[in-house]
Amino acid sequence: MNPLLQTKFGKEGNCLCACIASLLEIPIESVPNPKHDDWVEEINQWLIENHNIYILSVVLHKDSYLPSAFKNSITIGCGRSINNIMHAVLVYENRIIHDPLPNSGLTFEKIEEFDLLVKFFR
Repeated sequence: MNPLLQTKFGKEGNCLCACIASLLEIPIESVPNPKHDDWVEEINQWLIENHNIYILSVVLHKDSYLPSAFKNSITIGCGRSINNIMHAVLVYENRIIHDPLPNSGLTFEKIEEFDLLVKFFR
């Protein structure tokens, strides 16, 4: 992993791109930053075509638990930042290990979704 910082902020931010680029150790500019409802499909299409992996997401509800497949893995954790914007960070064993927001101090209210990069087999 090569921790990278996001280069765009607010609603047009690229924190997810920074997390993906950090995990894949690639330039942040090479990761698409879609801003529409089916962004997961677009990111997965790009990941499959370029890296033979995809994002497996688990949204946590009140009584849900983190699947065992996500344990002992670095995942992308998503939740609301202190300014109420969805934000992505890198997580290991429910602990934030990298926040791509510069000087954030790793402040995060609650992780609502975990994303795991998974090998895609054709």
